Amino acid sequence: MARKQRIDYLDYLRLLAIFGVITVHVATSLNFYQQERAGLNWQLLNFWDGLSRFCVPVFVMISGAIFLNPAFDLSWQRLFKKYIGKLLVLYLAWQLIYCGWYYFAKGCDLVTLARLLLGSYDHLWYLPMIIGLYLVTPLLRPIASKRQLLEYFLLLALVFAWLLP
Repeated sequence: MARKQRIDYLDYLRLLAIFGVITVHVATSLNFYQQERAGLNWQLLNFWDGLSRFCVPVFVMISGAIFLNPAFDLSWQRLFKKYIGKLLVLYLAWQLIYCGWYYFAKGCDLVTLARLLLGSYDHLWYLPMIIGLYLVTPLLRPIASKRQLLEYFLLLALVFAWLLP
């Protein structure tokens, strides 16, 4: 079996984004939201938090660079079984773990528990978002492989996502 070819710059970006995620979580966990906004503690935590917010878009771009590459073997079966299926299982498992923790450890009521089950627990928002992007990948791959279609798509994205109020 052939060994996967690594793309060095994507590995470096991934490492940088991992440190960014850690920094965001540390900065916002140190009573960030209870700090006095004019105080030095809040200013320092806000600086590190803001400096590290690049991390999630970088992870999304890394996925796009890999999945939209025409040389990357991505069949429907592989997409759903290897990527989307695993993420769905992880998302549902962690959602149930957090709901159980809220119910048994914090004693929340059933309405709050239902909201948690139907919504997403805090930082788990990333998993349904990336699953959604993986779901549209088969539609985006033909666009990404043709330069003229890609430029047209990016122009439309610019107009509708940025220039229109």
